[in-house]
Amino acid sequence: MDLSSKYRNVQVWLDNLYAGKPVPHFERNEQTIDLLHQLMEKNVARDSDTQLIVQDLKQKATEYTAEGQRLGCILASMNLKTGTLSQSGVTSLQTLTKLAWLLKVRDASDTSYLLALQALQEEADRIHEEFVAEERLLVKLSHKTKDALVKHNSIRKTCQDLEDVTTLQATKLEKRQKEVSFLQSKIQEYAKLLSKLKDSVSRTGVDSSVFHESLVKRAQDLLKLEDELGPLKKKLQAYNELPPDISQAKLKLVELRRHLEHLEDELSKKIGSLKL
Repeated sequence: MDLSSKYRNVQVWLDNLYAGKPVPHFERNEQTIDLLHQLMEKNVARDSDTQLIVQDLKQKATEYTAEGQRLGCILASMNLKTGTLSQSGVTSLQTLTKLAWLLKVRDASDTSYLLALQALQEEADRIHEEFVAEERLLVKLSHKTKDALVKHNSIRKTCQDLEDVTTLQATKLEKRQKEVSFLQSKIQEYAKLLSKLKDSVSRTGVDSSVFHESLVKRAQDLLKLEDELGPLKKKLQAYNELPPDISQAKLKLVELRRHLEHLEDELSKKIGSLKL
């Protein structure tokens, strides 16, 4: 509905509401008209509901009046009047009237009362069944709530443990990061120092044979020669024990002595180069 239609409906409603009296001035903008239109719709709906209730009450009043006249005729046929009833009769009549009002029966016949009481009993049984079902549901929900609380506490404890571990790991990680930063700075420092030393060695013209790698290789070669020299010495010792009159033994001995001297010379050279 557009704004102009809402405004016309609101204006008609206000005219009917004030019944010829001047309608109070109001600001005519979209927000005000929307609010008045909503108020009009609610008021019209409430008036409709009220009219329905009034009509229902009038209908019931007519029915109760007719029923009172019928009961009056019955009492008149029995030569009884309301004023001639005993106190107990008046009390019973009032009780029946209140009961008819509570049960909302259409007339005061026994059938109407019995049907109304039966409907009331069925309603009570239905409510009792719903109450029992709600109690069972409440028990189930209580058990589920307890389980949920237990799980919640367990999860909360696990989270707390994880937070503690995370805090501890963060401290260790920070320490490791500091150590890594320190080592990286040292690596850079040593790299610069090594570069300077290489430049210095290159400028001084130092023989590469005195470098650490060369010395290590020479030491390894020396150990290898010593290992080879040991068995030869043992073999020479065996030849020295041979009889002197064996010519072949002499020749072999001479050959071994030459080889031994050669090895000793190489060993002396290696040792001399290590002293440099």
